[in-house]
This record gives sequence, structure tokens and C-alpha cells, in this order.
Amino acid sequence: MAKWVMDHRFMVSIWFVVVTLAFAAGIPRVMIKTVFADLLPQDDEFVKIYNAHPNFGNPLTMFVMVKRKNGDIYHADTLQKVWDLTRNIDLTDGVDHDQIISISTEKLRYVEATPEGVDVRPLMGDAVPKDEAEVADFKRRVAQSPNARNFYVSADG
Repeated sequence: MAKWVMDHRFMVSIWFVVVTLAFAAGIPRVMIKTVFADLLPQDDEFVKIYNAHPNFGNPLTMFVMVKRKNGDIYHADTLQKVWDLTRNIDLTDGVDHDQIISISTEKLRYVEATPEGVDVRPLMGDAVPKDEAEVADFKRRVAQSPNARNFYVSADG
């Protein structure tokens, strides 16, 4: 075969140039990207759920919604459930504790102007609101927090 290639080197060279130009013509249409979802096991139940709801998060994030059947979440018992759920998720093995964000975590904050300057505090603090006055104050703080109001508590509460 090597002898044939050397005997017909001009024709082989032309063939290599033609093939190279054909491949080069296709280069603008080549798209190189990494799609993380393609690397997941498609027969896994969690991946099936992710594929069924593609606009709800990503494969590495879990979103949990607490919804009251009647009324909004601004009730002591509902806020206690959110607090307990958040703490239980935080205690789960394999969870990145720095990524947990909830209306009951220290990461979600509200801002108040004070005579001394700007005061930034967690929405819920160290305890769940227990009575109606504390719940009303919590609702006020949520209204003052653009992140909580836009991303963590629905418009209807």
C-alpha cells in the first residue's frame, strides 16, 4: 500500500487537499459545548423528574415550596413548618450547607435605615415568629427584602 501511495503521490495529495477543504467548510457549523444534563443517568427517577420540569431549577438544585391551602404563609404554624423543613434539609447528608437559602435562614436578609446608618439583618432571625404581632413584623420585613419578595415568597404570600 505504501508503494502505491508513493507511486500515485500527486493524486493522493489532491485527495487529501479535497477532503481537508470539505472538513474545513463544515467548521463554522461545528458547535462545541458541554451539556451537563446529557451526563446524567436518564433512567434515574430524579433525572426523569428534572427532565419533566426543565424550567424549574437544575439537576444540582432542589427547590421546595410550602403552600397553605387557605390563605398566605404568614401564620406561626406555617412559618414553623418552613423553619423545621429548612433545618431538616440542612441536616441531610450530602447537602451543601452554604447553598441553602430560605426565608428562615440567615442568608435571606432585609435592610432598614437607622439614624446610625443601614441595618442589615436576617428576615427571621434566631426564632420563628410566635404571635400575630411577630408574624406581622415578619411580613413587613419580607416586604422590605427585594430578594425575599421577588424570589422566595410569591406575590400572593
